[in-house]
Amino acid sequence: MKRIANTLSRYAIAFAILGLLSMALPILKLPELAIDNSIEVWLRQDSDEFRDYETFKARHGSDEFILIAVSGDDLMQDEGLEVMDRVAAELEELENVDDVTSISHIPDYMREEFVNILVSEDMTVGGILVSCEALDGKSARRDIVQGVQDILAPHRGDFDFHIGGAPVMNVALDATSERESKVFFPIAFAISALILVLTTRSLMSTLIAGISATVTVVWTLGIMAACGKSFNMVTLVIPTLLWVLSLSNCIHLIHTYRKRLSDGEGKDSALHHTLSVLIAPCFTASFTTAVGFSTLAVSHMIPIRDLGLFSATGIIIAFLANMIVTPGLLRLLIRAKRLPAATGRPAHAPHFAGFSGFVGRHRHVIATVGLLLVAGSGSLTYLLDVESNVLKFFRDDAEIVRDYRYISSNLTGLSTIEIDTSADNEDAVPAHEAFVETVADALRDLPGVSAVQTEEGASSTRISAFVSVMESRKFND
Repeated sequence: MKRIANTLSRYAIAFAILGLLSMALPILKLPELAIDNSIEVWLRQDSDEFRDYETFKARHGSDEFILIAVSGDDLMQDEGLEVMDRVAAELEELENVDDVTSISHIPDYMREEFVNILVSEDMTVGGILVSCEALDGKSARRDIVQGVQDILAPHRGDFDFHIGGAPVMNVALDATSERESKVFFPIAFAISALILVLTTRSLMSTLIAGISATVTVVWTLGIMAACGKSFNMVTLVIPTLLWVLSLSNCIHLIHTYRKRLSDGEGKDSALHHTLSVLIAPCFTASFTTAVGFSTLAVSHMIPIRDLGLFSATGIIIAFLANMIVTPGLLRLLIRAKRLPAATGRPAHAPHFAGFSGFVGRHRHVIATVGLLLVAGSGSLTYLLDVESNVLKFFRDDAEIVRDYRYISSNLTGLSTIEIDTSADNEDAVPAHEAFVETVADALRDLPGVSAVQTEEGASSTRISAFVSVMESRKFND
């Protein structure tokens, strides 16, 4: 480590220049990053679930649909039914629409069969079901959802519309992810910069830490783009996470270097001493943190795996940036006269010294209280539960939450459990038909299932159970 520290300190400025120039490579890849929350993102391609999903789509086409709940005065009268007919006809003209079924298409005497699917029990809410073709990518989903909204817009004054379905959910997740990414990172940047300015009392020190963190984030995101990855609800935290974590080692370097300068050492000597003392502990801290994140790589959910792998990669990049870029910037930008005091101690040092003294005097009490808190917290872990309600990603007052709850309460659930089954041979067809009816009846009796439909395909039968998102835990139980 000493030899490395000698090399880094001797050529610090040259290394810093090369490190900063190297950002041109990942910057070229950044425009390729996008946000994608589609279901394909969550499944590993070598998993049984992904293979089953692809087999189902190959046999039955896309499983994605949009359900529109329509309500208003005299909805089931001639005027309301005519409006739904016109809307359904316009929807059929949209690209990637396979079929449109409206309650207005169903004769009066058959509408009872579509209760809790296309019409509410009190016949005051009607439904229009838009079956989609295979939607390739987020742009296709965004376009079809926008097309539906444009068709409904002229009629919103006379009728209320609530829309839901997988494409609507994906578009809402993408929009929310993009919107919040523009909020959280600037907040993290502003808070960290403020804390650095207050603790170091040096704009140059803050600038150096920010540059080092920027190198880390840019290189990590560039690697993500080069690997063909996209952002999703989980991996969107990576830039903010790495920005904050990459500052820790840099702060140690800055404070140690400033302290050596304040003690009267020259720049070269202070920089060499700083690297010699800190390179090993900084590496150990970075390595152990990276190992911790990398354990997420065993997850079967791709976003969780990507979070672990790219966070671990970013932590190692942060260490390299701190050792390669930061020393040269310290050598160029930090001067002894910029220190807040002749001793080089930051303004907050007395406060931390008092706190350290308190901890030292009462270490046994503090250790005992800490162990009790750990034990108490551990005893409460049984209260934790796993819930896959995707609506929890949104605020309760979000439009999509209101729409989903309205549709689930008045029509049907917007999540489906799809079962694909077939007879082994022609002799088994009668027994298979009885099996399908038995399964369908059993599904109807499950809590959270609002409706069950069966559809005969060319080679297999499709059983679709419509499950309310809010009741998914009851269904899984």
